[in-house]
Amino acid sequence: MPDFMASSPFAEFFFYFIYYIIISSFCTNCPQNDPRRTAHNKSGIRRQPKNFNGGDVDLEIHQNEDLLAALYWTSFMGRDAMRQILPRITDSGLRREAQQQEMGYLTFLNRSQKLLKQENKPLHRPESWKKRAALWGSVQLNTLKDSSNGHLAEMMVNGINMGIVKMTKKLNDFPESGEETKHLTKNFLRQQEQQIENLKKYL
Repeated sequence: MPDFMASSPFAEFFFYFIYYIIISSFCTNCPQNDPRRTAHNKSGIRRQPKNFNGGDVDLEIHQNEDLLAALYWTSFMGRDAMRQILPRITDSGLRREAQQQEMGYLTFLNRSQKLLKQENKPLHRPESWKKRAALWGSVQLNTLKDSSNGHLAEMMVNGINMGIVKMTKKLNDFPESGEETKHLTKNFLRQQEQQIENLKKYL
């Protein structure tokens, strides 16, 4: 990023937004531009065309991949959010909670990524540019008007709640996914709910 923009968060956000637009215009292989994506393939995983017989095995494979991908992206964005919020926290106790939350996201990020690799389903990160730019802008604007520890804790709780709602819906949407994937997702939800309890005292 040019030096003259380094001092302004709004200028920095504008720079990354324009960068995203330029990247997107050349990203013809991004998953969102892939015509092979179907109603069963909204997770950001790029798949090769297959011959489907409409059997339960195919349905289970698709739902398992989609649930894993949703867990991966939720953990990925959550980890990014924690990394942006952590430098702004001054309270030592709240900082420990944020660090614990970041490590939790990283654990589920790595575990879901490992399972996806075992199924030979690579994830393509260019699709996350828009969401990451929006996340960065949201953190900047929210902390600009109020950077108190109570407000930062509230931001964390709201972000965790969004992840809980998303993954609960995904768990209900994909009942035919594998038992290991469903178990991993339920563990993720339990950890997130516990983290909210830990943060309540800072609100």
